[in-house]
Parts: sequence; structure tokens; C-alpha cells
Amino acid sequence: MTRPVAEEKWKLVKKAFVAILEKNATLLSFENLYSTVYQIVLNKHGDLVYDDLIELIRAYLQEVGCAMWCQGHNLQSRAMWNVRDCDGSSFLEMIQIRWKDHTVATAMIRDLTMYLKRVNHGRTGVYEAGLRAFHEEILLNEGILERLRSILLTMIEAERRGEATDR
Repeated sequence: MTRPVAEEKWKLVKKAFVAILEKNATLLSFENLYSTVYQIVLNKHGDLVYDDLIELIRAYLQEVGCAMWCQGHNLQSRAMWNVRDCDGSSFLEMIQIRWKDHTVATAMIRDLTMYLKRVNHGRTGVYEAGLRAFHEEILLNEGILERLRSILLTMIEAERRGEATDR
């Protein structure tokens, strides 16, 4: 398989991975996706898959982070949810929901790119890289991090005063 053919096949797989990240994976054929990724990697184009996949995950998470902070959208329901103004427990709940969704999607993508593990010696696994991307793009987002820090400090303060806090 030539590089241009691998790139064309990868474009189709990439669209499917975006659907997985967006929780629209019900119509996907996981067998076909796995087979296509396997063929691309088997023909020595694993670097294309790995590098572009990590970039795709990061770009998606940057959008999510901006939507959570900059625009105040809740991507899950497509309704407005201004995280700057929501209370602390709602904000933490939203972060937790995003985390759970991301770990599920990343695990699905990891399973589809399982063969990469055999050829990408010394590189961080897809799942681990996806989790690290969440940390860097969501949790370390300047606005989200500041809001998170403020909420946690407020909760610690309340607990020290003997008030009940929602953990």
C-alpha cells in the first residue's frame, strides 16, 4: 500500500474516530475499522495513524475545552451551560461526565488501533496518550483550571468549618 492510498483510507477511519469521540458510534462497523487500521499499519504507515490520531484527539479536546469555558455550551445536550456561572458541584459534575465520556471513547479507539502497540515500540500507548491529552487540554485549560482550583479550595474551606460538602 502506497502512502497516498494509506492516507485515503486513514481519512475514512479518522471520520469514524471523530464520530466515536462525539458519541455517535452506533452505525460504525468496528470490524471494518479495525481491519482498515490493521492494513495501514501492516503496510508500514503506523506513524500516520498514531501521529494524526493523537493530533485529532487533542484538537477535539481543545474544542470541548473551549465550548465548556469560552462559549459555555454543554456539548452533550447542545444546550447553553455557562460554566463560569454554574455552581461548584455542577461544574465538577460536568468535568466528571466529560472524563467518563472521554475514557470510554479513548478505550474504543485504543481497541481499534490495537495493532499499533506491536509496531510503536517506545511510544506512549493510544489510551495513555488520550488520557494525557484530556489532562493537558481540559484540566490545564487556564479558565477551567482556575475555576476548578477555586471550587476545590471553597469545598476544603467549607469542610474545615464543619459544613457538609458534596464529594
